[in-house]
Amino acid sequence: MELNTLASPPLSGHPGRASSHDAPVLELDQVSINFGGVRALDRLSLRINAGEIRGLIGPNGSGKSTAFNVITGLYRPSGGEIRVAGRSILGLRADQIASRGVARTFQTLRLFQAMSVIENVMLGTHLGAQPPSPASLLLGLPASRRFEAEVRQRSMNALEALQIADYAHDMAGNLPYGVQKRIDLARSLVANPSLLLLDEPAAGLTGAESHQLMELIRSLHAERGFSLLLVEHDMQFVADLCERITVIDFGKLLVEGTPPEVRANNDVVVAYLGTGQLSASARAAAAAATDGAMAQPPVLEVKDIAVRYGAVPALTSVSLSIAAGGITTIIGANGAGKTTLLSTVSGIVAAHQGQILYRGHDVTRLPCEQRVAQGIVMCPEGRRLFPEMSVQENLLLGAYNVTDKAVINTALERVYALFPRVAGRRKQLAGTLSGGEQQMVAIGRALMAAPTLLLLDEPSLGLAPNLVELIFETIAEIRRLGCSIMLVEQNAAMALEVADFGYVLETGKVTLSGPASDLKERHDVIEAYLG
Repeated sequence: MELNTLASPPLSGHPGRASSHDAPVLELDQVSINFGGVRALDRLSLRINAGEIRGLIGPNGSGKSTAFNVITGLYRPSGGEIRVAGRSILGLRADQIASRGVARTFQTLRLFQAMSVIENVMLGTHLGAQPPSPASLLLGLPASRRFEAEVRQRSMNALEALQIADYAHDMAGNLPYGVQKRIDLARSLVANPSLLLLDEPAAGLTGAESHQLMELIRSLHAERGFSLLLVEHDMQFVADLCERITVIDFGKLLVEGTPPEVRANNDVVVAYLGTGQLSASARAAAAAATDGAMAQPPVLEVKDIAVRYGAVPALTSVSLSIAAGGITTIIGANGAGKTTLLSTVSGIVAAHQGQILYRGHDVTRLPCEQRVAQGIVMCPEGRRLFPEMSVQENLLLGAYNVTDKAVINTALERVYALFPRVAGRRKQLAGTLSGGEQQMVAIGRALMAAPTLLLLDEPSLGLAPNLVELIFETIAEIRRLGCSIMLVEQNAAMALEVADFGYVLETGKVTLSGPASDLKERHDVIEAYLG
């Protein structure tokens, strides 16, 4: 990019962009990558043509963010090929890939909060630019002043295109979240990319803000013709913006098609909601336990809870109860606030409003470790084991507040009885286990703390179907040991099969609730996931 292109009309394209007659803007050919025993991408192939708007969707753990990270050079795949405009980018640094016309945003904002809006956007103009010499910059010579003026004008053009130019000289950290999302987008667009990767651009936005952002993206795309690959949990946003959608699950291509074709595809529904198939004995046990659970007083009551991350509302006036001795599941699409709810109950995240009652006592302000001592124990999403420690050492960490060795040994044997697959791997390093075995150890570690209320966050995440069934049958068994369970799970059908009662979260609010057997039959549960 020459210096004079910095003063081009607002967000005009640059001559190096591929036309529709050139090679595809992006090609992933049989791309694979492993993290320990988990295959995050499994021979994934994807082709994005010039000017195309493509959605990339899938349930939690399907590999969407990993795909973005291998495309932009943050991760290096273990196999396959990645080409941009027909040229391989394997082995290139992230900045080298960006200089070839690839720009991205991140799911979480990465603005410099103490810098002005325009200064944040100006950072995106360095790729491909030809700044004056360091001496000219240090001495403030005319060439350096001219360069800065041109960069500033280009950034202002980007802000005007996104209708936030009035905030140009405000501190980015002082602005509403919806404005900050547009700043992040402006910083990516100012480099005139030929391929733009947007990672959850509508996350945290109100309905009106989301619609306005979608219209701006559509207008900018029509003006510039860049190719767009979009990861977004708001399925209506994806369906309204994207011409075609690629669905991945367990790192593999599941299906591609138009939004109506994808929404109607049974494999997609199963990927998001699961099959809900437990063994006959497990179903019978769950049904018997359900009858008793519904008659018990609640072990936990959440009353009008609200949580914010900065300016972003994560939970809004959420109220629910967890029956003693029962399983209550919290389901909903990615980004609905499920993990935030569990983290608030466990004390990891502070509530800004509302009350949490455990066994009738207010624990809203209790620190996390005191809640654990009282019996509220969380098994987090992603397992979070210590990979260089053995299975048994990881399990013993869960009993850090237990001093009686006999109690600890009894708890260990109970965990090994629940999970025979890890019983023979007591001395094996946790990092060498398969994903399913690691999940078993993570649940076992939580059980070592002798919970009265067990908070399970996505226990089936990233597991093969046969292991998913095994994990859920074990959850039913844990309930029979007298432990109440609050279950957050992407596999809605399986969760509703094992649970007594369910709540559906959408954008931080409870929108549906009822007996799990009733929720399984409701079509609006599918709509909560797929729009």
